[in-house]
Amino acid sequence: MAEFPIFRLFDAVEAEVSYDKQRWDAYFNDEEPIQEEFRARQLASQYLVMTAGQTAVSGMHNRDLWADRFTKASAELYGIPEKGIVLEILKDELKEYRQYLGRDDISQEHLKFIIELYDGILTKNPSVNSEMTDRPHDFQDELQAVVYQEFGELFEPVEELGNDEFVPRDITLVFNHSLEWMTQNHDKSWNEWRSELSDDISIRVAYKDRRIFVPRSRAPIQKPYMKGLIGHELLTHALSGVNGQKLDDRLANGLPNYIDFEEGLALLITEAMSGESTKPGYGYYIDIALAMGVVGDRQMKRSEIAGLAKARYI
Repeated sequence: MAEFPIFRLFDAVEAEVSYDKQRWDAYFNDEEPIQEEFRARQLASQYLVMTAGQTAVSGMHNRDLWADRFTKASAELYGIPEKGIVLEILKDELKEYRQYLGRDDISQEHLKFIIELYDGILTKNPSVNSEMTDRPHDFQDELQAVVYQEFGELFEPVEELGNDEFVPRDITLVFNHSLEWMTQNHDKSWNEWRSELSDDISIRVAYKDRRIFVPRSRAPIQKPYMKGLIGHELLTHALSGVNGQKLDDRLANGLPNYIDFEEGLALLITEAMSGESTKPGYGYYIDIALAMGVVGDRQMKRSEIAGLAKARYI
């Protein structure tokens, strides 16, 4: 596989020109569409990290220029929030937040700040039009039933341990019991898989190593979320790798951009198996939209976004 040169720390304009040249070189020198897109995304990721670093260390005279390059690189990699969906979420969030007015256990100052911000944006955008639709109320139950029908016994170790709370070592123990079940009941290739403690900062599925790594420093989790982890890490990420490898070794790690869909599917299964909502993710979507000026009359500053995020948790 071709190696991309590491970007030098130079002027933001020169960096952008260099990035475009390397991207086109990758396009013209690669005849395999899958590898071409993979390398283009690799290059884009490298450029994103470089612009983030330069934004952090640059002086005031050129920080805005580097920040603009970082924003463009982020949009190229991850896309831009859809305005209609953002407004739909704001509408639902605003309705919920208004129910908390007058409660002594919630900071009314921060609550009013959020309500005024959301209300102001929606007032300027009265027509909400998107393809976003509410999932049926029984969607979680239906998805959970489908998973249990095929893999119900996989979750028995969670109950057998008798724990209400699972520390990292418990999590690896449950994963390893589940992997044994998958070996006996799904595919013999699962025999190569293990779950181990690691120094990572989050749980990670490494298909190449046939490992599910669990951080030693991870905070204990409750029983419902342990079931969600099995659905998320084993029945989504690891299982897609095992199934993909049966078709072609190159599919073991997924097609380019696969992770966006796969992570969404994993969150749905987590929600179904744990019974917990992934709704907190809506806040990140709103924050990105505000930072990029998708809604509102300007791009909000980082300090303002941080203030909004803080207000949600007070």
